[in-house]
Amino acid sequence: MRSLTLLILLLFIGCNSQPEISKNPSWYHNLPKESFETIGYGFGKDEIEAKEMARVDIAQQLSVSVKSEVLRSESTSNGREIKATSSQKSSIKLSDLEVVKISSDRKFVALKFINLPFEKKFLQKIGEWRCGVDNSYWRSTDVGREALKRKDCLPELRVFQNGDSFYLNSDKVSEPIPNLNKLFFSQKSEIVELKAPFEVKENSNFDIEFKSTENGFITIFNIGENGEVYEVISDYRVTENRSYSTSEILNMRLYGKIENGRDSEKSMFIAIFSENSLETSFSKVRNFNKRKYKPIEFNKFLKLFNHKIEFSAKYLIIKPQLQ
Repeated sequence: MRSLTLLILLLFIGCNSQPEISKNPSWYHNLPKESFETIGYGFGKDEIEAKEMARVDIAQQLSVSVKSEVLRSESTSNGREIKATSSQKSSIKLSDLEVVKISSDRKFVALKFINLPFEKKFLQKIGEWRCGVDNSYWRSTDVGREALKRKDCLPELRVFQNGDSFYLNSDKVSEPIPNLNKLFFSQKSEIVELKAPFEVKENSNFDIEFKSTENGFITIFNIGENGEVYEVISDYRVTENRSYSTSEILNMRLYGKIENGRDSEKSMFIAIFSENSLETSFSKVRNFNKRKYKPIEFNKFLKLFNHKIEFSAKYLIIKPQLQ
């Protein structure tokens, strides 16, 4: 009799050690999608785990490596087994994904990833927009050029920072910017010429050369990936067709440095020309104490371009020295 009882107990324990079988909803693995969308499905003991599994599913579809804290295997009623055992670096965050469907018990979820370049993804989310200020800086960026292809005007755009991350905002839509250099560009003006190297090595010195086709004043700004804007040359009087360099004016060469231990870093220079002194025009963006090398707020700086300004821009890449 004891042997029979022990056998029944072992069978009971064995059955309970099998993966949980859950009935998946009818929409699970059956949602429609556009050609530029990737939908990931996830199942877990709660909403947090289900979303993590869906993120892993999207990453696997896109052949992107992920880092997952979910180290388990489950089976659903359609026989699909879900595994998450990777320990590699992730390039897809949950904040990049949109919840499409979630079951009433919060155990099944479908997430959507819009597989488009940043500027197209952002405008896709906006849909239709009311015309904003015609800003010459935004016109020159990828998002501005894409917007002008779709409509004859720009949406109202602004950048804000949350922690270490930057976001592009228009009305009620905000999209994380992968890197602020997504808003960098190179542009030539017929009036002001700007010469900068395309690439410099870390901890090396370099010059910026500039000239204009007219007499007037030039101010040169530098924008870093951290969103800080500095005046390199301030309201400098120039003679038409004469070349100048930053080392000539500053009595020193510029210095290439990589912040935050990145592999490489982009930096953009903008040379702005004016027939008259820029002091009055630029007083609103400069810091009141005008302390040397104190940065200007990026959004405040962009508002300068709400007015007609002649400028050239060029970005350069700072690369680490080979060991």
